[in-house]
Amino acid sequence: MLELIDSAVPIITILIAIVATVFVFSGIDDLLMDVFYVVWRVFRRPAFNRKHRPLTREMLLAEPQRPIAVMIPTWREDKVIRATLLRAIEKIQYDEYTIFVGVYPNDPATRAEVEGARTLYPERIRIVEVGHDGPTTKADCLNAIIADAFALEQTTGKPFEIFVLDDAEDAIPRYGFLVFNHLVPRKDFVQLPVFPEKVRWWKFTAGHYMDEFAQLHLKDMRTREWLTGVIPSAGVGAAFSRRAMLLAAEVNHGKVFSEDTLTEDYELPLQLVRMKANEAFVEPGKPVYSEHPDIAPEVTVDEEYPYIRSAFPEKLRAAVRQKTRWVLGISLQGWEHLGWRGGGAMHSYMLWRDRKVLFGNLANFAGYILVVFTLGLWITRWQITDDQTFPNVVPEGTLVWYLLIINFFIMLIQLIVRFACTLTIYGLIHAVLSIPRAVWGNFINFLATTRALLFYFRARKRHEPIPWDKTEHTPSELN
Repeated sequence: MLELIDSAVPIITILIAIVATVFVFSGIDDLLMDVFYVVWRVFRRPAFNRKHRPLTREMLLAEPQRPIAVMIPTWREDKVIRATLLRAIEKIQYDEYTIFVGVYPNDPATRAEVEGARTLYPERIRIVEVGHDGPTTKADCLNAIIADAFALEQTTGKPFEIFVLDDAEDAIPRYGFLVFNHLVPRKDFVQLPVFPEKVRWWKFTAGHYMDEFAQLHLKDMRTREWLTGVIPSAGVGAAFSRRAMLLAAEVNHGKVFSEDTLTEDYELPLQLVRMKANEAFVEPGKPVYSEHPDIAPEVTVDEEYPYIRSAFPEKLRAAVRQKTRWVLGISLQGWEHLGWRGGGAMHSYMLWRDRKVLFGNLANFAGYILVVFTLGLWITRWQITDDQTFPNVVPEGTLVWYLLIINFFIMLIQLIVRFACTLTIYGLIHAVLSIPRAVWGNFINFLATTRALLFYFRARKRHEPIPWDKTEHTPSELN
């Protein structure tokens, strides 16, 4: 038994060396993004703020309103869609918009809920039935909506100038459409920040989304915009100009969204940049304030910030399903469809960041397994021989030893950055919880990555499309 334990030590050492090397390269990449963000915040942001005055309600309301088509694809969203539609119509500060809801013939429950909302606001809501049973892909449902919007234009003679993409479970901000109206058509694509709804402290699955999106939409998205001009769509709170829709239809054989991907919203902005489109990310933390405090006194502070409040899964299975779709669409199908071309070195670097999760998520979990296995060897040897000496799997002074030291400090910096981002949006308690939630998030990401790889290669082997695996939401996630 002791010989078996001792023979396992060099194997563990080799595996630790491999994982530590992956961690170092990935960690340096993350640190580089942090450095870029600091440079932007110190040098570029002050210059931008000096050139552009803050947005006020008066300024936005004075602008002529462009017709907006709101696109909401659905599949089995009967639990949340009616509340989402009614909440949006009651709160949105805008007049010229129509909500198009895509439904499938074999999803009568969702259609019934949309019909219920439409009876209250028939001039606002339009039901679009996809011509075949679902689920297909989200892109297929969206293309049906766009075709219906173009058909409606022929009847009314009023073309839509802005196309807004949202989901069935998300809370559209009160002034979001006014911000879109201000930026489009000068910008062909505009993305609002997305922040998950705040949840109870013990809900680690939903809570880890808070940490990830706080970091992504406070820091990474702004940095990407500055370095590349490319803003990957979050799938909600996204606005496209009419020009963008027509350009996309040209390259996708008459259809705006590519139907052979699960993350068509991610791919489209990258395609548009290659066609010289202009994109913008609305900076978080910039309220649309009023110069006169007596205007709209019923509006809360949160509603003055143009960001999307989104519901995310609270259960492990639902989170793994959702993240499987993200890994499939962004990392695997994105690699397959977009390659590495276009946009220069920085663009290729961002594509690398989107795809490195295929290796990073697996390496993170492998690191946890190695720690547990090493502890197991130590405890086993201790019980057999009463030798409490910890296994010397990484001798001091070796290359692997220094790699682990470097990884420790990189990990410390990353946790501090995540702490700061979560603190900014959600407060101190959730900032502290972001540290243990990072471990739980890595476990979810590992399960999603392995599931995505399985689905992808199985579909390729069978020459089958991968269907829309829509995450189901419950009303409790929207409270």
